Amino acid sequence: IMLKEKFPAAIEFLSGPVSMYPSDYYEEAGPEGMGLKPVGTGPYKVTEVVPGQHFKLEAYEGYHDSPKGKPSIKNVDIRTIPDVNTQMAELFSGSLDLIWQVPSDQAEKLAERDEFQVSNESTMRVGYLTLDAAGRSEDSPFTDIRVRKAVNYAINRQELVDALLKGKSKVVYTPCF
Repeated sequence: IMLKEKFPAAIEFLSGPVSMYPSDYYEEAGPEGMGLKPVGTGPYKVTEVVPGQHFKLEAYEGYHDSPKGKPSIKNVDIRTIPDVNTQMAELFSGSLDLIWQVPSDQAEKLAERDEFQVSNESTMRVGYLTLDAAGRSEDSPFTDIRVRKAVNYAINRQELVDALLKGKSKVVYTPCF
């Protein structure tokens, strides 16, 4: 793959949000049609889509041989539940098997209970702070390289990882990963 310009998240995008569709079906269905009746090459096929509510998947028996093997779960219902308290209530009631992007304080409470398994793992996502070196905001002290260097040395990167990501990340000591 040849990129027109540098793009640090290219590998992450290729492994997730970038989709590849059959061109003839995409031309016929368009983006909206693909969202409602998607096709793909994965271990599951989409059986129902209700925008903003849920989509249902069923194991695809014709899935090719793969290092991942055949899917062991026959049916999956992925629901959109924006409210964290509702997610937690449904998890406790047993109507959900999995929730993700749980706020850290809630995850810590869940981890204390024997019936739940909580995983906090790193991703390929890179978080960073940027300073206004170009002076886009009025009277920015960050146009002075000495100020930028002082801030760079003052930031305790490990403390940020420990506090915000509960230690499940890797400190990067470069401007770009």
